[in-house]
Amino acid sequence: MDCNDHYMQDAAECYWVFIVQRELKKRDKSHLGTVAERETDFDDYCSERDITTEFCESDYKKNMDLVVNDFVEALVNKFPGRKMDIIDVEAEYRNQGLKGDFIITFDDDTETISVSLKNYRGGYDSIQLGSGTWHSFINNFVLNEACGPGMYLDWTTGERFRAQGPSLEQRDSNYVGLNCPEILDDLRELDSILEEVKNEFGRDESTKIFTKEVMGRWKHKCTQYGNKGIDIVISALNKMPIQRVQKRFLERADLCHKEELLLIGKNGDMMCSLFNDRYKALLTRVNNEESTLSYHRHAKSLRMSMSDSEGEILHIDIPFTLQKNGSWYLPKDAYEGLIFHTKENKHLQYGERRPKKSKELSTSTNMWFRIMKYL
Repeated sequence: MDCNDHYMQDAAECYWVFIVQRELKKRDKSHLGTVAERETDFDDYCSERDITTEFCESDYKKNMDLVVNDFVEALVNKFPGRKMDIIDVEAEYRNQGLKGDFIITFDDDTETISVSLKNYRGGYDSIQLGSGTWHSFINNFVLNEACGPGMYLDWTTGERFRAQGPSLEQRDSNYVGLNCPEILDDLRELDSILEEVKNEFGRDESTKIFTKEVMGRWKHKCTQYGNKGIDIVISALNKMPIQRVQKRFLERADLCHKEELLLIGKNGDMMCSLFNDRYKALLTRVNNEESTLSYHRHAKSLRMSMSDSEGEILHIDIPFTLQKNGSWYLPKDAYEGLIFHTKENKHLQYGERRPKKSKELSTSTNMWFRIMKYL
């Protein structure tokens, strides 16, 4: 996802909070009635990033405009006689390791409902539940997670640290302290792969320009290393108690139902776990004591499946690949000669490797759930 896509999605969250609050106010169901404040937050976000016109013409906005009335009506019917407010908490909750993008609060202060919002321009047949690196995928099953992406708590000091780069020694000591030293062999294999990727694509002169030949090499390595990464991760998972793996998996995939889920798609499609009995039943079955986790390689992905005595309940696919992270300068419009790149403080030709950004070459995982198959 590029920077502009990120801005558009964040703008969509601000817009949703504004229009839901507006509709609640129209129905006299808003507690504090702060519609103007929500509208200002949305307008300011867009204007500061120069995306006002683009957002107003976007599918993100169109999708939400089509479903907001149905959402508010369902909300009012589910909580009759109560007034409520919608508050944007995306930044705050992400730093706490939570999935919620907005919360619903009530006039009687009896409960707060956290909701994760996913707005898909092309529909929500398949939704993304999480992302990370091959290292973080293993780390999240073993290390004590701290607030903030990619942060962990040291098992002895309780201080936050990143389990990468200069902190590898600290990472290793935590695995030993947490009685998982045998997994270090797997992590070090991943360390070696990442170093090979950085040597070939981040430092080698032959990959300085992202030519068709370099693109072909990159795609080949994505597949080659991706397959190897899956095998290494399976090796690591096999060394952990399955109960721990299952518990952490359900948490990472947001299947514990500690927060609600709202999906918005094209043509007025919407699914909210607050109102969808089939989704609630699915989560109840997944969290039953009889349910068990299994995992195996499936094509270019690690497939993690939950089953019970009736058979498979659901599965989630996790592709393993490499992530360029903008390492080469490839704007939409190609150009001749050199252009000065402000962030790199350097003149670059089209497709040239960015010296600073290329240090962020990494591995990548994403959790994909074909949710419509179960609804």
